[in-house]
Amino acid sequence: MVTELFKESGSDSLNNGFKLSLGELSDGEEIVDAKDKSICLATEGSKKSERFGNTRILRGITQTPHYTPLQCYSKRAREKLIVGWDEIFEETIDQIQSLTTETFSSNVSELWKTMAELENLGYNVARLKKRMEDLTDVIDRRNTSQTEISDLRAKAEDYKEQKKKIEKEIADLQAQVDNAQVMVNELMDQADKMEGNLPVVDALFESVA
Repeated sequence: MVTELFKESGSDSLNNGFKLSLGELSDGEEIVDAKDKSICLATEGSKKSERFGNTRILRGITQTPHYTPLQCYSKRAREKLIVGWDEIFEETIDQIQSLTTETFSSNVSELWKTMAELENLGYNVARLKKRMEDLTDVIDRRNTSQTEISDLRAKAEDYKEQKKKIEKEIADLQAQVDNAQVMVNELMDQADKMEGNLPVVDALFESVA
């Protein structure tokens, strides 16, 4: 049976479900409007990000990255790199938020790679990973449904071909029936004519006798 995912009206409803899943926060957290371009609302103030030493609140997610891989750089370079990685974290959230069923496959690998790099620096990407897992599940269910639909359509085509063959056989048999009926009619006509001539023969027989 085709999965219930496709009981809704086509790919639009699937895309809507795909986007709406971005608005659900895990672990009992509040639900965010799917129109919001961030994964969650900032918890304090209107700033996109807030930084307090090594602690960051990025898009409402508290971060305490260790930046161990950056220790080999100078302080100035490290500060620049940290700002850059903070921006990458936020851009990754935006990219996940903007994914659709059409763009998911072409971006999923790069997003997972970026999240692994962020995690290696100590960023908390648990919520991002969970969101990607949820979206992957949606895509998997979509692909499964598409496979089932393709199988059903293929079976339907097979039955169409069988139906055509049967209809042709029926047409051929009907032609044979029609031809047989013509022969029956002709033979019956001949028999009727011969039967009509029998009285003449009887009269001739009587005259000869």
